[in-house]
Amino acid sequence: MVFDPLTALSLASNIIQLVDFTSRFVAKCRHIYADGALPEHYELHIVTEDVKRSSTKLKQRPPPRWPLKLDKDYLKVETDQERKDREEDVAWQEREEEWAFNGLSSTCIKIADELLARLSKHSVPDGIPRTKWKSFREALETVWKKKDLDELAARLAEIRNQMAFHILAKFKTMFDLSVLQQSYRFDWLDCQTQRMIQNLEDNQGIFSDELRVQNSSIANLFQEARNHFTEQQTKTRNAILKAIDKASQSRRHNAASNRQGFGVASWEYQSPQDDDQYSLADSDFGQDADDQHKKSDQEVREEQRMRSEAQFKQAILQSLRFPSMSSRFLEIAPAHAKTFDWVFRGPRSEESLWSNFGEWLRNGSGIYWINGKAGSGKSTLMRYICQDPRTLDFLSSWGGQPGKPTIVGFFFCNIGTPEQSSQLGLLRSLLHEILSRKPECIPSVFPERWEVFEEMETLDPESSEFRDLITEEKEFRETMPKLMLAFQKLHRQEIGPVCLFIDGLDEYNGDPDDTINLFKTIVSPKVKICLSSRPWLPFQDEFKGCQQMKLEDLTRPDIQAYVDDTLSQNSRMKAMYLSEPVQLPKLVQDIVNKAAGVFLWVNLVVASLLRGASNHDHISDLQRRVLEIPSELGSLFTYMIRLIEPVYLEQGLQIFRIMLRSQEVSALLDEEEDYLQVEGLCAIDLSFALEMDTTRILQTPVTALNDEDVFRRAGPGGDIECRLKVRCAGLLEIPTPCLEDTLPGRRMSRRIGNTKVRWLHRTVKDFLETEGAQELLLKSPRKSDFSPSLPLLRASIMRLKTWLANTPAEDGIHPLPGLVARAMILAHQVECELDRAEVELLDELDATVRYHWQPDAGDDLSPTSTGHWADDILYRHLRMPGEWNDNFLTLAIQYDLPLYLSQKIRKMKVDLSAKPGRPYLDYIVWSDQVSTGASKSISAKSLGMKRDVLALLLHQKCDPNQLFDGKTPWQKVQYKVCNHIVELGSVWIEVMRLFIRHGADLRAFDADGDSYEVRKIVETVFSHRFRDESEKLLALLPPPMSRSRTQSNRTSASKAMT
Repeated sequence: MVFDPLTALSLASNIIQLVDFTSRFVAKCRHIYADGALPEHYELHIVTEDVKRSSTKLKQRPPPRWPLKLDKDYLKVETDQERKDREEDVAWQEREEEWAFNGLSSTCIKIADELLARLSKHSVPDGIPRTKWKSFREALETVWKKKDLDELAARLAEIRNQMAFHILAKFKTMFDLSVLQQSYRFDWLDCQTQRMIQNLEDNQGIFSDELRVQNSSIANLFQEARNHFTEQQTKTRNAILKAIDKASQSRRHNAASNRQGFGVASWEYQSPQDDDQYSLADSDFGQDADDQHKKSDQEVREEQRMRSEAQFKQAILQSLRFPSMSSRFLEIAPAHAKTFDWVFRGPRSEESLWSNFGEWLRNGSGIYWINGKAGSGKSTLMRYICQDPRTLDFLSSWGGQPGKPTIVGFFFCNIGTPEQSSQLGLLRSLLHEILSRKPECIPSVFPERWEVFEEMETLDPESSEFRDLITEEKEFRETMPKLMLAFQKLHRQEIGPVCLFIDGLDEYNGDPDDTINLFKTIVSPKVKICLSSRPWLPFQDEFKGCQQMKLEDLTRPDIQAYVDDTLSQNSRMKAMYLSEPVQLPKLVQDIVNKAAGVFLWVNLVVASLLRGASNHDHISDLQRRVLEIPSELGSLFTYMIRLIEPVYLEQGLQIFRIMLRSQEVSALLDEEEDYLQVEGLCAIDLSFALEMDTTRILQTPVTALNDEDVFRRAGPGGDIECRLKVRCAGLLEIPTPCLEDTLPGRRMSRRIGNTKVRWLHRTVKDFLETEGAQELLLKSPRKSDFSPSLPLLRASIMRLKTWLANTPAEDGIHPLPGLVARAMILAHQVECELDRAEVELLDELDATVRYHWQPDAGDDLSPTSTGHWADDILYRHLRMPGEWNDNFLTLAIQYDLPLYLSQKIRKMKVDLSAKPGRPYLDYIVWSDQVSTGASKSISAKSLGMKRDVLALLLHQKCDPNQLFDGKTPWQKVQYKVCNHIVELGSVWIEVMRLFIRHGADLRAFDADGDSYEVRKIVETVFSHRFRDESEKLLALLPPPMSRSRTQSNRTSASKAMT
């Protein structure tokens, strides 16, 4: 057969391909027969296995912690919402990238699994016999499926390349972000450096002014010291010459005159303030001894008059002064360095948030109102203004006002004495401060008192008559209307320009309109006032047209400076500034933002951060601290209390209640002018309250506490300071007293023991008096009865036994009666709250006061006097000693102690009806305002205790009809019921029933022009509200008489009483 050339060529090609295919096929069959798989399949299997293993690891790894996204606005202050949105965007981007990468990994694993499955089909597994036929079949199938294997391998390679590109992109992003973060750190440092340089440039003029002011102040102080030294040298010389002259004169007088006269060395001053005044009065008229002999009688009388005037003026000033007048000012913490300096610079040109205070000082008039929320630093700013010398410099240029300006301040305080929160204390303080600098105005301001001085027959300052007058003037207390009149008269005097600084109008205990109207009447062309308060609505309405500032809007730089300075002073925080140059400044910004201008909140947060630093907290821990602290003060106080360790929580809550109760009792006693009260709770009293039990008190002798014990209890780092820090979360504190090294041990320990325990801020007390806080205080980890009055009662007795000598008399009032009254009020409250009598403690109180009591040698006691201390030291302004025949039982009756009386009467077995003087029933106090200060409005519990005392005394056969001071006890009860708004009517009906059943005189009587008849009283006062009880009471009364018979009996009763 012959083929054409093309056909032959085609056939030859096919034969060659067949031979090639067959040779390669046979080669594959040999490889499969020999190795179980083809070499290329083996290599592809290894690569596929590796790709699958790597993809599985990448898919199972945790998501990377990428740095936060940074942009050019990083250094700007973010709000919480902006930060939250930015963090959510970054997290969402990271999740999207992670989902895409996980998808590639899953696809890669899937393709690898499919390819491995195909490869396993084209190989003979180990352990299975390899036959030529099986090798031929596997080789043939490999040839047929080669295209599918190549497609799977290509897809796997493409996916692997994409994953590698994804990982490279991730690494690039991380590298770029790291470089950017480092760049921003350098930018932040550069920004901070530029800010510091700019602040130095801006404040260069201020520093120069301050340096100039300080140099001027130093020069003035040096000149004043020099003048003072010269003046005192002259005074000393004159005083010595005067003493020599008096000594020569005394030799020419008789013995009686010698005993009555005062030498210079024997002068005794009532207060430290008197020293300067008396020295001034004497030195003004001191002359050489030779000149003294040459004086005429007229000159001697003129000299005596001028000395007497000086002493009388000083006595009037001392009568205006009260012990706590400057307490609030001294308690305010000084402003932190570099803060509040802006108040004298005025607002910047772009600011319009506040009125220029410096300009108001120089040229303004009227009222400048500083307002701000609680804890924003108003009082600190007011103290800063009052003490800064620039205030006087600015006021010196007050236009059109001749003379040196007078600066006077008063700081209201509603957690102190009543004088600190009343108009009475305000006027006394202002009058005292102004008249101390303008004593020539005293005769015009108090003309009636000065008239008494003018009418004195003798003005010899050494005469007993004049000394008695001085004593009376010092102890005299003006009434509120008289003080208002005196201030109006002072306002009309030529006293030069006056600027008043009044802090805390919201702490005035009364109607805000009272103070607003007062200050509006005070303001004049020569008097202007700077006021501070919270932005209450009455103040906003009245002061909206005045120049003012809202403090929390202006103190952001001050707060940042305080936080930076305070934290940088701690070594650990300083190191953290270097290790966390971005996060720690950002944390400071978070604190400033969250504070919202409240310095008190910042102070507590910074203290928390410093505690965290001492605990080696990391930056994340400090951030969590700030995040968890509430921004509202009330919630913050609750948060702090709940952080107290459980083992200390119960005693901490008890200390809070003791502090509140102590202030309540002080407020009750401050209403009594005859009681000298200790201002606030002293450190030594709190120590006694927490440490002493009844047994230890009974075993303690009456002796002064030694100095070492005082320091251990109340000194710096002592027991009380440590207890308050641990158990009260810093909400109560004891300020460190200013101790001079030259003070002897006794005076130093006295100052330490009398240091007042105080609230961290007034808002703490306000918070603890809220309903929610009261529920918190009454919760106790252990169910136990606790009355804060009981530890305070123990402390009062311990004070009498070991600390009485450290409680000096003031203004002629001895502290002993006030301490006794405090103890009796506390005993009354213990019986109210615990329903038990503290017989041993009250007996110890009686014995301790008896130990201290020393009757006056000149007292002419009644022959029937009990000789008890209560008959001598209490209520001496109402009767002569021995007139009432008081004893400790009469005190227990006055203070409503039925349980104590019941036990004592049962043991004493005395006839109470035979008491001379004032009858026992007359000591029960039925008025709304109890004279003992025990209660201002009678509660159900208190009235019930009075009823129990009444029942006890009537059962002891005390006569309800015994006349004393014009009325019987029964008549006084009827008078009380008719002339006061009577609540608790059912208890009052029981009181009247007790009187009637024990023989009370049911006849009508007249008093103060009115007629009182029992049946009419019951029908008028009780019948409409207490019908059933009234009917039972009326059933005890005799039937009503006719009108004529009633009139006849009334006339007979009046004659009998007469």
